[in-house]
Amino acid sequence: MEKFRRRTTEEILLKGTIDYLRGEQTFKAIMFKGAVKECKAYLTTERFVACEDSKLKMFGALLLLISYFVAKKIVFEIPLDTLAAIGIPKEKGSQELFLQRNDGAEFRIRLNSFFNAREKWIDTFSDAVKKVRPEVEIQETETGIEFVQPAANA
Repeated sequence: MEKFRRRTTEEILLKGTIDYLRGEQTFKAIMFKGAVKECKAYLTTERFVACEDSKLKMFGALLLLISYFVAKKIVFEIPLDTLAAIGIPKEKGSQELFLQRNDGAEFRIRLNSFFNAREKWIDTFSDAVKKVRPEVEIQETETGIEFVQPAANA
């Protein structure tokens, strides 16, 4: 599994702790099948990366400090030039987002920190995609935001 390292051509725009929600969210799946995976998320100028959250921080201040310098394993990565849409659930107060790539793959995440404002992440995603693909049109729909590539002139 690849480890996360910031590329020389990118800068980190946002980072925070998320839950990667895999499969069905039933009690049995959450407790016994790892349906929720806690991750450290990085939104850079080129990609969104979710990495395994280090368990070292549970064992004290020194190991917490060490964990910041250890490269983290990537759980999933979405290059911003392949991001097709951000789904936003209608439930009031929900911190969930659905990230969809051009190939149809969908990643469900939940922002799980008080400081991870959903609107801030959505705005930063939109700005970052617009910088990577200036020609893209950002369309707000009732289910979220779509990044639409304009049709080529024939």
